Amino acid sequence: MNTLRGHKHKWIAVSILPVVVGCDHQDVRAYRVPRVSSPTPVVTPHVPGPADQAGRPSTEQKVIWDVPSDWRLDPAPRQFRVATFVAQPGDVEVSVAAFAGAAGGLAANVNRWRSQIQLPPASGVEIEQTLETHADSDHAIRVLDITNGQRLVAAIALPGDGQTWFVKAQGEAALVGGVRDTLIHFALSLRLDDQMASQASASGSIPLPAGTPANASSIEKAITQWTSPPGWSRQEQPSQMVAAVWTTQSGCRVTLTPLRGPGADLLPSVNMWRTQLGLTQMQDLSHVGLQQISPSATLFDDRTADGSLRILVATIAKPDRTWFLKLTGSADAAELELHHLTALAELIDTSEDDKP
Repeated sequence: MNTLRGHKHKWIAVSILPVVVGCDHQDVRAYRVPRVSSPTPVVTPHVPGPADQAGRPSTEQKVIWDVPSDWRLDPAPRQFRVATFVAQPGDVEVSVAAFAGAAGGLAANVNRWRSQIQLPPASGVEIEQTLETHADSDHAIRVLDITNGQRLVAAIALPGDGQTWFVKAQGEAALVGGVRDTLIHFALSLRLDDQMASQASASGSIPLPAGTPANASSIEKAITQWTSPPGWSRQEQPSQMVAAVWTTQSGCRVTLTPLRGPGADLLPSVNMWRTQLGLTQMQDLSHVGLQQISPSATLFDDRTADGSLRILVATIAKPDRTWFLKLTGSADAAELELHHLTALAELIDTSEDDKP
């Protein structure tokens, strides 16, 4: 492993799990897929519970998702489920559930699903050889696809709310196979909404409001005036949390996210980034490659087991806030952009963060 990475939350203390234990096994399959979004995101509750006809709960909104256009919500409440959908083709039932923390761990959940189609328990090595890792520019999930008369496809997602989310379809092999791809895209779309993302840090950090140029800090002004490297294009900001977004001709995506408050323990953030790559969590930072790239900036650098997806995160700690500069892309593309990312991190580090 190489170094550090600044994701969209501050030292986001997400106690995410052994659900990804052993994920850096060489036999694990990894895939990159584009995100498919529907016009209407559905918001779900923090804890498992029924959704209404529109898929929106009356409780606190924390995690959102994008519903495939050929899915419909089944409004009937089901125990231990956040929501149930009926997917086409074939009216396949897709369940969505969320449980706190590690939800019993990876092996227990996989073997529970295996028992549902009358397969014997599998060892940890066998499980790792069976699981796939799917990733887009922002997220990574684990996917189990097994058949024994019936077919079962289940995705494990960690959107960052401290829970493990499960998306599952089970039934006739051909029908479940027909909804496999949309189920994977759906699971990849699970993410924190803007309000929850701003509060996900254990230290209770609050995101910066979308400031006007007149209210911009010296850092924000410096970013606006910064001349982007060749091949970098600044994009529209996807939310109020994100200060800037760039895409590169090499295929990378770069985001800059500020969060108020001093940085706390780095380990939860490192584990969150490793989870997004399908890697195991670490008990401490002694075996994590973190590189100091400027007086207040640390770099995290790691990739999926097969090297197909790489994440670089520069974390720049200021007195009143922490800035996260994250680059996601292929290993080769990330290598091409590394020096640009480092230069931008140094610019942020040397600019005064004078916004109250």
